[in-house]
Amino acid sequence: TIENLRFKNLDFVEEGDILYTVSTSKSVEDYEADFSGYIVFFVSDGDDVEIGKSAGMIFKDLQQAESKFNTTRDKAASLTTNVSKKA
Repeated sequence: TIENLRFKNLDFVEEGDILYTVSTSKSVEDYEADFSGYIVFFVSDGDDVEIGKSAGMIFKDLQQAESKFNTTRDKAASLTTNVSKKA
């Protein structure tokens, strides 16, 4: 489970910054940025993520990060379904 995202999408992060915490039934672990750049998360606080799945990406270029963020946001919006009230 993803807990405590410490940055917002498109924030600039420095190498070594703690990005978020992952909590499992057996441990709690902080995840750090491997290099500096602009973060785009694919997860939110409280999301359950499969082992090996990416929680986000860091881009050196802000325009690339914005493009990925917009694509990810549009994709998520298309997955939303409208449910009507019972008659």
